Amino acid sequence: MIEKISYLIKSVDNYILVSTPDINNELLSCINEKNKVIEYQSISYRVAKIESSDGTILAYTSAKDLIRSSKSFNTHMSILSNSIQSLVKNKYEIENIFQKQINILVHNLISLNAHNLQEIYNIIPQEKVADSIGNQIEYVKSTLRANPDKSAKAFLKFMKHNIAMKTEFSVYTKLYDENPNLSMRQHNIHRVLMNILYSFFPDFTDKHVNVIVSKSLAKGYFDYESIYVAFFHLIENATKYTKQTSKDWL
Repeated sequence: MIEKISYLIKSVDNYILVSTPDINNELLSCINEKNKVIEYQSISYRVAKIESSDGTILAYTSAKDLIRSSKSFNTHMSILSNSIQSLVKNKYEIENIFQKQINILVHNLISLNAHNLQEIYNIIPQEKVADSIGNQIEYVKSTLRANPDKSAKAFLKFMKHNIAMKTEFSVYTKLYDENPNLSMRQHNIHRVLMNILYSFFPDFTDKHVNVIVSKSLAKGYFDYESIYVAFFHLIENATKYTKQTSKDWL
């Protein structure tokens, strides 16, 4: 019988917790009593507005049996009223989950940005650039020329950190978008792996790890971005946990 009632439930902060798909907002604006029969556009409705410390319910029905029976209508309204507390609880739990995920995303992006800045300042100190006003380009060029190996390693780390930022956004989009965009195509697995691996070579080099990648023509049918993210995290963990001066087979 409750399916005969159209309703909207709001939290105390006016957040819509749930509503039936056919809700008529103009009709809702006419409701200001707990249980009453009204005429709206030449149709009879039994309507109700119930307020509590948890939120507000606005409801109406044109079902003849509920228009005739105030008691039956109140029974259904009691069922809806009892659901507000759990709806509010679920709302805040969901908000907390999303807030935690956003906090993780922001934290990771801030860390990656800090790594990039650190790499830059290791080669080109910030104060030196500030002291070279009017001649900054020449100062940076001469500094890079004087430190080619260090500059090349830093450049590769920039690429890795920016790829990591891309994966952070990709993961967030894929996991929390209601309709994620999955582009399923055939890809050369070796090429996908190498597209990620090159940016990690400086990390393996720093640990004196010899990375051996077997040639392969194997192909797979998958969403490139999803597999890219998976490979990225696998290789990132390999750079962290592979033993110093060892061989890493990929």
